[in-house]
Amino acid sequence: MAAPKQKTISATCPKCGHVQPEPRGAYSTICKKCRAHFRLEDTAAKPAPKKKEEKAPIERKKVICFQCSTELDVPVAA
Repeated sequence: MAAPKQKTISATCPKCGHVQPEPRGAYSTICKKCRAHFRLEDTAAKPAPKKKEEKAPIERKKVICFQCSTELDVPVAA
């Protein structure tokens, strides 16, 4: 006996990578996470984007302008 066909497929958002179930016959949808609109046939051709690694925050220091005495928050490398 053959297994019954699933009525939904997994759709991956090309913008944020969120995976959500969608009806098998659907043409397009809206991502439930980032609200982006995308066509389901596009997700089959393209893999989900890889999430970017978070960079370490830039170390900053406070300096005072010698002309106007304004306190500024600048990168340590400046």
